[in-house]
Amino acid sequence: MIRAALERSRKGIERRHGLTSPFNSSTWTGADAGGFECELLELVPDQRLVFRWGFVGPERTHGPTYDSLLTVTLREAPDGATLLTLVHERLDELAAAMPRVAESVGPGWQMVLDKLAALAAAVA
Repeated sequence: MIRAALERSRKGIERRHGLTSPFNSSTWTGADAGGFECELLELVPDQRLVFRWGFVGPERTHGPTYDSLLTVTLREAPDGATLLTLVHERLDELAAAMPRVAESVGPGWQMVLDKLAALAAAVA
């Protein structure tokens, strides 16, 4: 499960979080896949968030960080809904170093977005 909290909405905030597999252990290299650190690079209220998303292995603070770019875009959709687009790119270094973790990025975000959609539907 990914647990992250962005405590303030301003450029330059950095956080480091642990990451454990939301899937079965055969998908990942083990129960402890390491963690991630993120830094808010850009904030356009009600439109766009851009993060530097750094994956770290099980060594956490002593190992390398594999930086990627995460962009979340929000747009108005019909009937007052919001269209959320999430693009996670620049994952080549992660794929070379930790291929099983890199392969799980897409399914992991899909799981997060599915939960977000369910929550939005429940409060609508």
